[in-house]
Amino acid sequence: MHTTLQVLPKLKELAPEQQLKVLKLFADIAPFIKGAPCRTCLPHIWLLALSEVPDTITAETKINWAALECLLYTFHQLASCVPGFMHSITGLKIFTGQPENKIDEDHTAKLAELTTKMTTLVKQSADYVKKLQQVMQKLREGKLDTPEAKKENGQKIASCQTTIVACQNVSILAERIKSINLKDPNFLADEKAVKLSFKQQQSGGAGGKRKGGAGGGGEQGGMRGGMRGGVQPAVKRQANAGANPNEKAVYHQQGQGQGGGGKGGGGKGAGVKGGRGGMAMRGASRGGRGMRGRGGRR
Repeated sequence: MHTTLQVLPKLKELAPEQQLKVLKLFADIAPFIKGAPCRTCLPHIWLLALSEVPDTITAETKINWAALECLLYTFHQLASCVPGFMHSITGLKIFTGQPENKIDEDHTAKLAELTTKMTTLVKQSADYVKKLQQVMQKLREGKLDTPEAKKENGQKIASCQTTIVACQNVSILAERIKSINLKDPNFLADEKAVKLSFKQQQSGGAGGKRKGGAGGGGEQGGMRGGMRGGVQPAVKRQANAGANPNEKAVYHQQGQGQGGGGKGGGGKGAGVKGGRGGMAMRGASRGGRGMRGRGGRR
């Protein structure tokens, strides 16, 4: 995969907003990656996830919750396809009997790093959610006089809500990785996947009603239908789409609440266009029959 070989190794060279766009795109397409590409992507995804987890936590520690949500979501999707490949990457000894399953190798250091960093994420996400909830409470209690101030206040509340969902998702995904059943690994993929925070934001805000399955709801379902029909440019349009002006939640410092957003594209729209084209052709066909009929009468 071009993105894996050319983009992921140099992801940190991009601007923070561009990094997040790439990771959101990967989260979008992760459910459709199968077989050999999973083995190519996983080492890069896992190393990027580990790099986002600080070794020490202080009052000034910054954690990129939006990026971690995308990375761990993608990790679960890919790992579910090649569980035997996990030992050399993470130290998790999941026996599958496949040639790639070299469980005789010693990767205890990698397993220790996994346990430490996933534990850190679970704890820090819980602490940060509490702080965000306090911030939201103060925002709701504030007395605002102008429409502009009320609008800005509502945007801050929505941003906090989105970040809370991202933190909770990171906690769920990290806890499952840390406590995975090695004899019967149950990764959070496909219908078991978490519902991404930026997908909830696109469909009307965090906490709003959504239709569709896990991970992406209606948007991801639309993309699934489009890709089955060969309409892969929908994914490219999403990658090339401009960043949401309100998207400021790449990094979140303790005590501040900011959430990420984005625009998603799907294959559903292409299907509608195809349907209209078919109707137009049928209309032209009927028009042809009408002309022939008039010609006969003459």
